[in-house]
Amino acid sequence: MGAHGGPNMVEDGMVFGYDTGNSKSYAGEPTENLVSSPFNILESFSNASGISRNNGTNLNFTGQSNAGTIAWDGVNANWCAYISTKPAGIKYTTSWYLKAGTASFIGVAWGGAHQGSKPSFDFDLSTGVATNVSVGSDFYKVEQVANGFYKLSLSSTTTGTNYFPQIVIGESGYIIYGGIQIEQKSHATPFTAGTRSATEGLKDLMSGTD
Repeated sequence: MGAHGGPNMVEDGMVFGYDTGNSKSYAGEPTENLVSSPFNILESFSNASGISRNNGTNLNFTGQSNAGTIAWDGVNANWCAYISTKPAGIKYTTSWYLKAGTASFIGVAWGGAHQGSKPSFDFDLSTGVATNVSVGSDFYKVEQVANGFYKLSLSSTTTGTNYFPQIVIGESGYIIYGGIQIEQKSHATPFTAGTRSATEGLKDLMSGTD
């Protein structure tokens, strides 16, 4: 039987060690989440008449018990958008953190008054399958994160000041809302509730702590 080991880390004389491919060592590149209260579904959001939003105590992808719900009555209009203004001519990336509840089929898109490119896709929060993907040259990524949540990311280059990332619930019931992140980047980075500096993104592998 064959065996393989290594590669082994040479630790003699090392005072600090990190690995950008290891989430225990590298929390992510520097970034700022431009949403001041990313867990609060009641702040800075707007919705159609058939949608109701509630903060809650569901287990979140962060391990906290602060995930809320977005529900659709199955009859009236069914969109929910984050409402903000951003300078024109800049690319931003929005990441939604969502989980299936009694509903699972959603669309990830942009509000009608959004001023910028409008990539979009549909997604099933139960199966993890994306359909009707129309993103052009914009960034798009789906990742499964902790506790059954999905991170759904789309970028858009602004052409005006209205920046309205939006989700549409495609069946009656509710989905679980974990949070949102908006970054002035052409791609998504790991979640932060505020800012992450270059030094905060690194964790010392030599310290013996996670």
